[in-house]
Amino acid sequence: MPITGVKTDDGRWVARYVKVARSWKERLFPLPHGTLHEEEALLLSPGGSIHTFAMHQPIDAVFLSGQMKILRVVTRLAPRRVQLAPAKTKHVLQLAAGRAERVPLRLNSYLCVETELEDREALERTVEIVPAIRCSTDLSTLRFSLWFPLGEAPRTGAASSQAAAKAALRARLTRDGS
Repeated sequence: MPITGVKTDDGRWVARYVKVARSWKERLFPLPHGTLHEEEALLLSPGGSIHTFAMHQPIDAVFLSGQMKILRVVTRLAPRRVQLAPAKTKHVLQLAAGRAERVPLRLNSYLCVETELEDREALERTVEIVPAIRCSTDLSTLRFSLWFPLGEAPRTGAASSQAAAKAALRARLTRDGS
């Protein structure tokens, strides 16, 4: 069930439908059709080095830190290949081939996970029906990392915390970019 989208730090959509694969079982055959479409992505969390043995078409791979900072972008990784992860990789976002160039994705910028309120409410309802679904799709650790990438969570209300985190991120990106 796609419950998240991924955007760049300046608000451009990278993927609107993201499947999160956390366990070995989820990673074995993550995509029933073996390919990623333009608006789809697969987030391996935790992630590291990857292979494309089960893929039928090339993919783009984005290696991310724990705070979703882009460490490396590999475009058009062919099927039946292995790609080693850079140091400090915690997540890997797999995209349709060429998507990273079309967005475009920049090294040392951040990605943000978007969740819809309806999806969160639906997710809460699934706890009563099938508890395993909630465990395999819970994004609370990723969400915290995204809103507070510097590890500095303000102690005020939710709206002001979010605004303060965005301001801190912009300040850091401006400082690192100059």
